[in-house]
Amino acid sequence: MSEFSLIKLDDFKEVSLLAIADNIIGNIESGEAKPLPAFIQAKALDFLSKEIIKRTKDLAMEEAADYGKDNVFNGASFGFSTSGTLLNYEDDEEYKEIQKTLKARQSKLKKAFEMHKDGDIYVDGTGEVVPVVSIKKHGEQIIKVSFK
Repeated sequence: MSEFSLIKLDDFKEVSLLAIADNIIGNIESGEAKPLPAFIQAKALDFLSKEIIKRTKDLAMEEAADYGKDNVFNGASFGFSTSGTLLNYEDDEEYKEIQKTLKARQSKLKKAFEMHKDGDIYVDGTGEVVPVVSIKKHGEQIIKVSFK
């Protein structure tokens, strides 16, 4: 059986992959390439990569089992690891009640923040002056890319 090669890479080491990225970015910065097509192509590769990983994971796990513990393929090391267990906290009624309380508090804090922008103070139904919290991260404009 022949090996499928999605892209022609001799070496999957991080430094080699970063060199490819640096080359692409250098071409954009020098005006040899346009940034928007490169961005959209990168998003397409990201989408493609996620799909390939999702659809081949089980088969790749089976094949990797034949190799043993720690291995290298063209500079990329691979081996097995176990992800953490994720508990379903929603099974617990007390947890769900606390979540509701948190969401209600978040709603109050958002309203206080919005009112503060207009120079107003938010006082809830109980007479509490709801504090204005700081901004953890400002929103930023992004380019949304979808594939149809």
